Parts: sequence; structure tokens; C-alpha cells
Amino acid sequence: MRSTNDRRTDLYAYLLSTGSREQILEAHVAAFGKLGSEDREALFLRMQDVSRTPAEHPQTSTPEELARIATDIEFESPGRLSIILESPAPVGDYPTLLDAVAHHIPRRIETLTAFREWSDGAEDDWFE
Repeated sequence: MRSTNDRRTDLYAYLLSTGSREQILEAHVAAFGKLGSEDREALFLRMQDVSRTPAEHPQTSTPEELARIATDIEFESPGRLSIILESPAPVGDYPTLLDAVAHHIPRRIETLTAFREWSDGAEDDWFE
């Protein structure tokens, strides 16, 4: 049986691969806002370390700034954000920043993502 953290990480990956820019940005702002200060600072430093261009280099550790850059990174190079977030989390609650972020994705976005994943194989008339 998969753990709750594994399931949330899977749903986050699914959101990144299927969500609109607006959905992903909204999810990131909410999730980064819920991160503890140590995790958010680690995310800020990690994103500074891996930035390829000045546009990818965060100037502050606000959830909005980090979310904007994270969303841009994912849309410019799908899958790169997950690799960036594989860094160890500084607090013992989560093994990686990816796990910490995935845990804080808002429930309503997680639920919509899970429903979309489940309903992909359903026939259209099933919902009528």
C-alpha cells in the first residue's frame, strides 16, 4: 500500500503535467505559503542555486515570488521542477522539498486532480 506522502507526490506530479498555468501557480502560492520558514528558505536557496537565467533567480522568499518562478520553470522545461525539489528538506517532517510541497497542495486542487486522473478512463455518458 502506498503512503499518503507517495500519493500526494503522485498527485502533485499529475497536476504539474496536466494543470493550467493558473492552476499550478495558485497551487504553488498556497503550498509555498504553508511551508515552514526553514523549508521556504531552503526552497529559496535551492532555486537561487539552480537558476539558469536572471528570470529564474528569486529575489525574495515570498510564496508569490517562489511560485511564479517555480511555475515558469515547469512550463519552460517540464519535469525540471521535480528534479529541483528532490533536495533534502531541512526539517524532519519530510525527506525532500518535493514531499513538503506536495503535502501542502490545497485539498481542493488535489481532489480535482485525483478526480481527473480517475475519470480519464470513464466513458463520457457515464457522467450524464
